[in-house]
Amino acid sequence: MFFSPDETSYTEVTLEMMDGGDRLVPHLGGRPWLEKPPLAYWLLAGSFALFGFGLPAAMALNTLLTLLTAWLIAMHAGAGDRRAGLLGAAVYLTMFLPAVTAATALTDPALVLFTTAAIVAYLRGGRGSAALCGAFLGLGVLTKGPVAPLVVVPALLAAAFASRPAVAVRRVGVAVAVAAAVTIPWLAVLAHRGLLPQLLDEFLGKQVVSRVLDTWAIATPWWYYLPVLWVMAFPWGTHLALAPGGWHRDASRPWRRDPVFLAETAAVVAPLLVFSAAHNKLPHYLLPVLPWLACGVGRAFSARRDAPPDRSAKALAASAGALGVVVLAGTALLIGHGWMQPYLPTWTSAALVLGAVALAAIAALEMAGGGRATAFGLVALGFALHIGLRTGLLPFVEHERVNAAVAAAVRRDLPPGGVPVAYQRWRTAFMADRSLAWRQVNTVDDLRSLLAKLRGVGTPALVACGADDEGDVRALAWEAGGEARERFRVLGLSERVFDLTESVGLEVAAQRDGTRWFYDFGHPLPGETGFLGVERDTALRSFRWTASRDASLPLVTPRVATGVLRLEAWATPAGGDPTRLAVQVAGCRFDPVDLGATAQEFAFALGHACLVDPVTVVRLEASRLVRPSEVMAGSRDTRWLGAALDWIAIEPAVAPTILAPPLPR
Repeated sequence: MFFSPDETSYTEVTLEMMDGGDRLVPHLGGRPWLEKPPLAYWLLAGSFALFGFGLPAAMALNTLLTLLTAWLIAMHAGAGDRRAGLLGAAVYLTMFLPAVTAATALTDPALVLFTTAAIVAYLRGGRGSAALCGAFLGLGVLTKGPVAPLVVVPALLAAAFASRPAVAVRRVGVAVAVAAAVTIPWLAVLAHRGLLPQLLDEFLGKQVVSRVLDTWAIATPWWYYLPVLWVMAFPWGTHLALAPGGWHRDASRPWRRDPVFLAETAAVVAPLLVFSAAHNKLPHYLLPVLPWLACGVGRAFSARRDAPPDRSAKALAASAGALGVVVLAGTALLIGHGWMQPYLPTWTSAALVLGAVALAAIAALEMAGGGRATAFGLVALGFALHIGLRTGLLPFVEHERVNAAVAAAVRRDLPPGGVPVAYQRWRTAFMADRSLAWRQVNTVDDLRSLLAKLRGVGTPALVACGADDEGDVRALAWEAGGEARERFRVLGLSERVFDLTESVGLEVAAQRDGTRWFYDFGHPLPGETGFLGVERDTALRSFRWTASRDASLPLVTPRVATGVLRLEAWATPAGGDPTRLAVQVAGCRFDPVDLGATAQEFAFALGHACLVDPVTVVRLEASRLVRPSEVMAGSRDTRWLGAALDWIAIEPAVAPTILAPPLPR
């Protein structure tokens, strides 16, 4: 299956295009979807047409695009030194980030190919080079919008600074004009269909401006890319220090008059500055700068291939080996004792330790000899990493993600004629095939409306949601006179990032089998749920926690003279004292009960005075509470833990004995 949410959205848009949908305007779920321009979908559609739908076809496309980028690096960096070009291409192909993105359905490899081709074309000079540069720049814009000009235009302006002003400005103008000519026809189609406002809102507003200015879940400090660049360029991270010297080693004029040096520098510095200033950052944003770093490193290694190591070379080798050993060995240690250990191949830690040993050996060779052995060793290590990712780690991790298990469970448990619904989840993430017509909703009101429509036509629904959202589904089902019946519960790696998550499948039935009802108290109906019960490397056995001391729940009262309130609850004990739960039904108060660490069922006698209203408010109040930081090693959560309520109901009194009679008023 594809990783989500981005890859699954891209593939679903592509499939809708291929199934007779709109070829010019991307659609998702039958609606225009303008979070990205269309070129990447067109490329993906071609790969699917050739190789069939699936991740292998997407990987074949992005592998080809990555190889073409490496070919451009070899041609560009090898203009004066063929060995430098080959080394630069090898450096790029064996970097961690290009290796990972080549094994995905992301749009970034296409963007990097077009931005690299645009700058290479411009720097080669000659008649028509500016126009060719503009054509590639336009293709980059049709792939990922303003990210392409962010990389290319500073490089063109920097190269113009080193050239004759009049000629340079004219060439830059030609490139920009051709790029506009490539891009404007698609914008004209959107304008004709009245979709430009949506493009401005979804793409420029939410995907570009909001990423720069607003704080999302991926917000990071300004220095984020300093360590990330080392990791994304692994195993060449430390040797990126060679790039500036490699860029300028063959220069026959001052750097201020060297268009290649200035253009390549601008293509790295400008995106890094903008990406670092943005509030929200992701590692793969760095991909467009890596070809130019690879060029510099390739030139540098070519220059020092037979040179004896000097003091600076030995210092670089020592720091590269030491840093690599610390990072890889430390990662292996964390994996061996962390919560992700069961979700990675058993050989992961051993492979990391072996990589650390290899880096130490390469560093020793570099300190003893020239750069040739170092380059060969790092290329070999990079290709080994590439193969391990493709054939081992990525397939294993994808198998452990919750998506495939949810998709399989839905296919197994979906009632005949039923509709699968993804609530607060990316429906495309669960689509291992297209045999199920998923519906996606993201708000309580939309879910209520959808369930009402399905109920009106007698169609059952199986709702897939997170364990922290199941209270919404159960509350809505109860409000409508039915109930939500659990069909599956899956624990695995989340659909967005690599954290532990629990997904639940709830069949929404129009009638109730009983009168027991789940509720996460601490919030008003229809109920947002409590916080997720995962603390560091400890996964709690239930996510039904509330951070509130009390709750008021309106329950339907049976029309009987006497009844019984039943509930199942538990709580984490505070030292030697159990949590106490006090219950009040209308005007009837009961003695508090002690909650154990495992779920227990409690019953309370309800006389006629407690059942006077059709809907009775049950008030629950917990005392002797604890904080997660008091009971879970390593937790920093200082909120109060309330009780965990599995279900609660008011039923007719059928049992002859009642556990807890009400206190007198």
